[in-house]
Amino acid sequence: MNNEEEFKAALKGLLIQELKNLSIRFKGQSAICEVLDNATTGLYHNMLEGSNSNIGPRKGVAEAYLLRKEGFKAWPSFSGDTVYPVPSTHCKDPEAQFDNCNYNNSYWARTKYGDLRRELAAFLAEYFKENLWPEYDNE
Repeated sequence: MNNEEEFKAALKGLLIQELKNLSIRFKGQSAICEVLDNATTGLYHNMLEGSNSNIGPRKGVAEAYLLRKEGFKAWPSFSGDTVYPVPSTHCKDPEAQFDNCNYNNSYWARTKYGDLRRELAAFLAEYFKENLWPEYDNE
């Protein structure tokens, strides 16, 4: 298997698992994109150790990032904003809601907004399973 194939197979499995973990979370400060970015970056750097090329993994990172945005748009409750995809439940807009939750450390609280975040994470896990490199089915 080449570097790109190994990376894609590993990244798909990792992102799906991270999203499943988020879909059952009830506390914590990390946002969905932050968790996915950290997982992707960590795997990317691990794959580069001892490798003479970063082209395959770099391409995989870009593809996964773009598919995340597509997944946001496909989610039935999408806010209309790919930077703040979860709709606001009590603030003037999704950005204000996100900032409020960041300030209060309440992204994953047992609230309507927290429920929507868990719903989005579960939706993205399934979306990635079906649409992110279907040839690498890890389950």
